[in-house]
Amino acid sequence: MEQHQQTDPVLTAVLAAIKATVKGGVGKFRERPQGRNYRDGERWPALERPTWRPDIRAAVISKARVNMHRKLSNMVRMTGLYPIAVLSDCVVYPSPGGSPLDFLPYAASGRPQPGGFRLGPAPGMAKPEGVRPMLWAVDLMEQGLNPARHIKAATPSSTKANRTATTGTPRTDTLRPSRTRPPPPPGPPPHQTGTETTPHHTAPNRSEPH
Repeated sequence: MEQHQQTDPVLTAVLAAIKATVKGGVGKFRERPQGRNYRDGERWPALERPTWRPDIRAAVISKARVNMHRKLSNMVRMTGLYPIAVLSDCVVYPSPGGSPLDFLPYAASGRPQPGGFRLGPAPGMAKPEGVRPMLWAVDLMEQGLNPARHIKAATPSSTKANRTATTGTPRTDTLRPSRTRPPPPPGPPPHQTGTETTPHHTAPNRSEPH
């Protein structure tokens, strides 16, 4: 899933077009005034179009938000883990390893537990967005910044730190579908993946807006 852009450029372009169409279409339901000549209190052209449906946009966003909160609650119940950062559809979780598989709940059969985040390309599933050292996320939070906003587009220094990190170094895993920092588990220090999972960032693959 992480290498789909290299394996099939044509399908990658189609996927990007579909995502842009859905995201832009939802945004058009509540298009804002544009242009320098607009004055406060004036009507703007989008209000006269049949696509002016802010109620539909609100319903789509509300549904996505409720689904996200339900999965966050189920993750606490099944794993005891809380995200350290959340931004729209991006969730950052602490993880003991460099993959979402290190903290996502799985049954004894090897199948994902229903109700939590599941990795995959289908709508409603999540994809990894990045893995960074835990200290990277802590530094951002000390500056008042949200790690979920920066975990995908990391700075060169944080990317280098991630490459040189060894097993046992705290990391953040991010899931994008998805603040309370959990107490450290016994044993080796946790990884933070960067919801959207060490911090690991996982983002749900769905047709709903960010």
